[in-house]
Amino acid sequence: MMKKILRLNMLMGLSLLAWGTLAKAGAAVSASALSPVRFVSDATGNVFTADQGTVDLVLDPDVRGGGAVTVADELGKSIATVTVPAGADKVHVQLVRKGFYRLSADLAKADGTRASALATAAVVGPLLPDTTRLESPFGLMAGNKPDETGLVIAAGAGHTRHFCPQVGIRRVDDGHLAWYPGYKSVTPAAINVVSALMNPPAWVVAPENRAGHSSKQPIQCYPPADWDAYRSAVRFFAQSQSWVRAFEGINEPDANHRWRGSDADFVTYHRVIREGLRAAGLGQKIYGPCFYQVDLDYLKRLVDKGLLDAVDAISIHSYAEHAPPEGRWIGELRGLKDFLAATGRPLPIHLTEYGWTCGYVGATTPALELEQARHASRAIALLAREHLASSIYFMLHWDQGPGSIDWSVVYGDYTPRPGYAAIATAYRWLTGCEGGTLLHPTPSAYLILFSREGKSVGAAWDTEGSSVFQLPACVTRAEGMTGTPLQLGEDRRITLTQSPVYFECADPGLASPTPGAGMRLSKGGQARLPAMFSELALPGLLTRTPDSIAAPLNAQAGTYVALAKTRRGWQTATVQVEPLWSVASAEVVWPDAAPDPVVRLTLRTSLPTATVIPRLCLDGRPDAFAESVALAAGREAHVQIPIRNYANGTPVSGEAVIEGRLDGKLDSHGLRFCALPLTTGSKGTQ
Repeated sequence: MMKKILRLNMLMGLSLLAWGTLAKAGAAVSASALSPVRFVSDATGNVFTADQGTVDLVLDPDVRGGGAVTVADELGKSIATVTVPAGADKVHVQLVRKGFYRLSADLAKADGTRASALATAAVVGPLLPDTTRLESPFGLMAGNKPDETGLVIAAGAGHTRHFCPQVGIRRVDDGHLAWYPGYKSVTPAAINVVSALMNPPAWVVAPENRAGHSSKQPIQCYPPADWDAYRSAVRFFAQSQSWVRAFEGINEPDANHRWRGSDADFVTYHRVIREGLRAAGLGQKIYGPCFYQVDLDYLKRLVDKGLLDAVDAISIHSYAEHAPPEGRWIGELRGLKDFLAATGRPLPIHLTEYGWTCGYVGATTPALELEQARHASRAIALLAREHLASSIYFMLHWDQGPGSIDWSVVYGDYTPRPGYAAIATAYRWLTGCEGGTLLHPTPSAYLILFSREGKSVGAAWDTEGSSVFQLPACVTRAEGMTGTPLQLGEDRRITLTQSPVYFECADPGLASPTPGAGMRLSKGGQARLPAMFSELALPGLLTRTPDSIAAPLNAQAGTYVALAKTRRGWQTATVQVEPLWSVASAEVVWPDAAPDPVVRLTLRTSLPTATVIPRLCLDGRPDAFAESVALAAGREAHVQIPIRNYANGTPVSGEAVIEGRLDGKLDSHGLRFCALPLTTGSKGTQ
């Protein structure tokens, strides 16, 4: 895979600095068995597949002066303190509910100095039934070590991905094929496996190209010179790995010139693999092209050469580095779906790698670990409504050089990062879900509604900070991002943050609301409610009186979406909250004989009267201001602001902003504009 390393990020707080130092470069969080004080448990990696768990603090004789264990969550918020009595050799730390835990022990030694220990744990809930999990599209990539496979299954993943280079196949003297020692994988239990072939064995490649092959880490792939021999090698390869459900012909052919043949060779290569798999007779599939990114231009070239007739499904990788999943990342995957639909051959799509690092230049902090968990869980919710054939998160544990461990959702000793608990929680909530209605309760909030087993399931978050959402009365339970149960008050109002919240509703109709009424009101104003609403689940700061809905003065202007219950079922109710004052239009012109072009603004207000200051935030130029303007409700005001020192023949773009104060609070509204290059007397494009 290709990963880029970007900027540094700020720490969540000084109280978590020790965790950032310890996590750097994949340092183990749990103390080793030789440490005089250590956290231990019977669960692999301190991951408990139950609703609670126990971690023991074990102390050697010289560390029995007493102290305390602090238990905190993924935010660093203290949950509990466990007293360690003087003389104790072992103390049980009870994890009484689902969630992610950071454990920190501070103890007195016999010589008067202090000793400490750190660990993490996750209580993720009971295992998903194998039948349910294996039908799920969700996966987690890992090696084929028993502990790793066990943690993949504990997370609730039904798919995983391995690498198994075909360079391990040799020809023996009698012409038969055999494996070099150490290359045959151990059969994993109860998991759907896709295996990346990497490249063909050297003996099917032209002699002049064999130097690029390595038995340990093949880095480039030449097309076979003997296609018949390669077809036989694929058959042998597949039959010796009967547990593998599907193969990828190559890992990321578009990265680092890994594919060394033509586009036509690439298609032939996959077609021959497909023929070899069919000859093996085990029903195994071939996926391709396995790009490291969504590259529709490259894919189109291969489709034109016949790729869709050479593979059984499309596989792709997609990374957003440190960007959130709601933007370009999910947009490119939707674009891939649209492209395949347009070909008339919408093959299944397998996202065999995607993920987020929790480090920049090898520097891991609790804040970045939290960011990784948030991005991963939100991506899973977004993927759940795209209904891909599979999506495999990268990665459980990866340590192949500097910074690589930062892509892992566990530490070097396999104890969990918050990302592991977040993935396990998302998989338990979203496995088996159907549909996927996407709503935006506030301008920055996401709400996705699914149906599952006669109920409705929701996932909700806010990408920019925090907002409030009132859950419907039918909601029976809710959990946070890492599985922590949420206590719902009588009004069922919850705060949405960048960490998703999941909830379940007994009413199956909530999952598919129909478009309903629309309302408009100003900040600080009210709008009359339709009489048909028997229940209204409101977003943000909006409030309801018996017959109206109100928005406070500090509400953000924009579109809000409520859920309304009527006799006909659930509907969406769109509420447009308008600013107190607004820029209705911005037009760039250059009047005849005027020394400078101007921006003509049309201003409005919903208040009886208001005084505002207009200004231009010009791209690449200093801001330009106008004098204060008095506005009145129902009347438009027109203002011209010159663009000083305009360079002839250059475009103009920026934002027109008006600002004013109400009750001592500043409120503003902006409108983007752009114009073509201007000359005297010309009119630009709004």
